Amino acid sequence: MGRPCPVTEAQKDEIIAHYRDGRSTHWLSNTYHASRDFVKCLLRDRGIQMRTIRERQHRFDCDEGAFDDAVNDEEAAYWCGFLMTDGCITSNKHTDYVILRIKESDRAHVERLRRFLRAQHEVKLHASTTPKGEARKVASLAIGSTRLVEQLAKYGVVPLKTRTAEARGGIENSRHFWRGVLDGDGCIGFRSRKHYEPTAVVQFCSASERLMSQFVEHIRPAIGSTTSVWWSRGTWCCMIHTLKAVALIRHLYADCRVALDRKHGLAKKAMLIRPKYRLQSPSDTLRSPCTLDTSPRPDDP
Repeated sequence: MGRPCPVTEAQKDEIIAHYRDGRSTHWLSNTYHASRDFVKCLLRDRGIQMRTIRERQHRFDCDEGAFDDAVNDEEAAYWCGFLMTDGCITSNKHTDYVILRIKESDRAHVERLRRFLRAQHEVKLHASTTPKGEARKVASLAIGSTRLVEQLAKYGVVPLKTRTAEARGGIENSRHFWRGVLDGDGCIGFRSRKHYEPTAVVQFCSASERLMSQFVEHIRPAIGSTTSVWWSRGTWCCMIHTLKAVALIRHLYADCRVALDRKHGLAKKAMLIRPKYRLQSPSDTLRSPCTLDTSPRPDDP
C-alpha cells in the first residue's frame, strides 16, 4: 500500500495559486505541512516554471524611488535617520538589502516603514538575543533593492556604518532626519529632584564621533548653546536637560507626521513643561511644593 498524499487535491490547487502569487516553497511547506521536495515535485508535475535565485530575491514589489529626494520629504528624511541608527545595509551576490530589526513591541513602527515604501514584503517575528545574551523577540523587515541602497548611500546610510556614520547630501540640516536618529539611538525621560518639579532629559549616544558632532552642531540654535560630549563604554554621549531639553524636543517633534510612538508620547508630555521656581524656604513645602509659571509663551497658540 502506497504512502498517503499529505495534501488534498483542493490544497494542491491552492499551493499552485500561492506560488504564482509570489509565495516561497518554504512558506508553502510550512503552511501545508508538506516537505519542500513534495511542493517542488507538485510544481514540476503541473508544468510550473520554478523561479531563479534572482527572481526569488525580487518577488515582492516596493517603491524604489522613496528616497530619491529625501532632503525635501519629511517621511523620507525621518526614515533615513532611523535607518542610520537602527537599520542595516547588506548584500549578497544577487542583490542588496535594506533591513530593519527592532524589538517586537515596536512592530507597528516596522509596519509604518513597510507602508512608506509601499512594500509587499512581510514583517516577520523571530527570536534573537541582546548583547548581554538575553533572549527576546524582534520584528524585522528585509527588502532586496539595489536602487534603494544606492539612494540611501547618498545620505550616508551605508554598510558597516556603526563607527563611521556621517550624514551627508544635505540631510544633516533636516530636523526630521535627526528625529529619526534620536528615535533610534536616543532617549527621552524625566528627572525629579527635591524642591523641584520633574524636568525633561534628552540623551543621545553614538559610536560615531562624526555623527555625534553633526548632531551637536544641528541642535545648537534650538537650545541656544552647545552641549558637552563624553566617551563612555565605546560610545559618544551627550545629555540635554531642563528647559534646553524641552526646546530641543519642540524643535524635533512639534507638528511631526512620523515618529516612534512611545518616544512621541514622551515628547508630547515634555512639551507641556513650563519653568518652575525653586522653593525659597523649607517651610514653603507645607503650603505648595512649587509655583507654576502660567504666563503665556510666545509659541503658544
